[in-house]
Amino acid sequence: MEDIVLNGTSFKPANVTLKGIVDTGASVIVGPTELITPITSKFPSTIDCNNLNQYPDLTFTIGGDQYTLTPEFYILKITILGQSQCTLGIKGMEFPPHLAGSIILGDSFIKAYYTHFDIGNNKVGFAKAK
Repeated sequence: MEDIVLNGTSFKPANVTLKGIVDTGASVIVGPTELITPITSKFPSTIDCNNLNQYPDLTFTIGGDQYTLTPEFYILKITILGQSQCTLGIKGMEFPPHLAGSIILGDSFIKAYYTHFDIGNNKVGFAKAK
């Protein structure tokens, strides 16, 4: 992974190589706190479910190709008993040193991009999901 861009601003760390981990068991995008906090700080503490188009696109550059998520993909809308609440689907956590620079691309990414796991050739491919 070469870059993460939000609203035209690159969040690529200067001295760490980014590594993407596609994880069907994760529902959100997760990365090291020191990398994710500057991204999440660009959002208000309360996400407005009724106006998702006010939030910027989030773009990952992987293998030279850009994969853009609109807010409908990285903001989770939870509805219980007719009441909706939205939360940012980008989370920071402490990673062990050997995973420094890793970004877990969970369901928020996978529902936007079909993911093909080619185990035989040790590759992962993406295509825009319908």
